[in-house]
Amino acid sequence: MSHEFISGGMKRPTPCIIDAGILVNKRDIQRLLGDLSRVRYIFFQGGEMVSHGEGCVVEVFHEGTSATMIANSSIYINVGSFDCLQLGKSITSGPKPEQTFFDLMQDDRCLRLVPLGSLLRDVEDRAIDRAALDAVVADVLSSGWDTCCDEDEDF
Repeated sequence: MSHEFISGGMKRPTPCIIDAGILVNKRDIQRLLGDLSRVRYIFFQGGEMVSHGEGCVVEVFHEGTSATMIANSSIYINVGSFDCLQLGKSITSGPKPEQTFFDLMQDDRCLRLVPLGSLLRDVEDRAIDRAALDAVVADVLSSGWDTCCDEDEDF
């Protein structure tokens, strides 16, 4: 088990975040956001909404000089662009369930990411796509062998 020493030589357990909390460790933030795919984003600056839309998280990384970018429905997140991530669930009324949100915060800026769909459904969709891709590759390879054999007959 990993522990950090605090003043007085006492050990403090590492954080445990369940459904809500604040993360400051860049590796933790990167791991948490790495599973996202389709999201709704809302960008606030000075407490006012500046931009919003939907997109796909293409990459989550931590580099000193690269920017976080959102363009053409593609989202590239540099966790180094933010001080912390607040994880929470929005309270909704009616039959709609609570929605998880990820607030990436830096000074008076906040980029809120709200996942669209569930991770389980995304994994199932990827599995279906993988099966379709395997079938297409098998067809291409088998047609390549047929072409190869047809060319050999000319000699």
